[in-house]
Amino acid sequence: MKTTIEVDLKWYYLDQNNSGGYFIRNETVQEYVLIQAVSPEDAESRANHIVEGYSSYCECCGERWSVWFTERDGTDEPCIYNKPLDEVDPGWYRQNAVLHYFDGTKRFYKFGTGFVPYEQLEDDE
Repeated sequence: MKTTIEVDLKWYYLDQNNSGGYFIRNETVQEYVLIQAVSPEDAESRANHIVEGYSSYCECCGERWSVWFTERDGTDEPCIYNKPLDEVDPGWYRQNAVLHYFDGTKRFYKFGTGFVPYEQLEDDE
């Protein structure tokens, strides 16, 4: 007998600080990292695992990532500053996001364009 459990998933986002004057951009992290999780605590655990190895500290800029979430931070759809991704305008230093889904899937979002393959993000570097 199989049992199905339904959970209410929320989205949480990390905003990368350009510590040292640069962003780390690869298949794991971009300027924004969005994480689908069951709770703020789950999101923090997932976030710490995701950014492990992609963190640095600069004396003038501070930490690259600030991993700390509350219940208020969770949104039903992927958002940045409570704006859905398709409403976020690209900027000279805010171009891309990577979405880490609860099931382990990753998708890449280019502001002003939408979801794209990872290779399309590389074309702009």
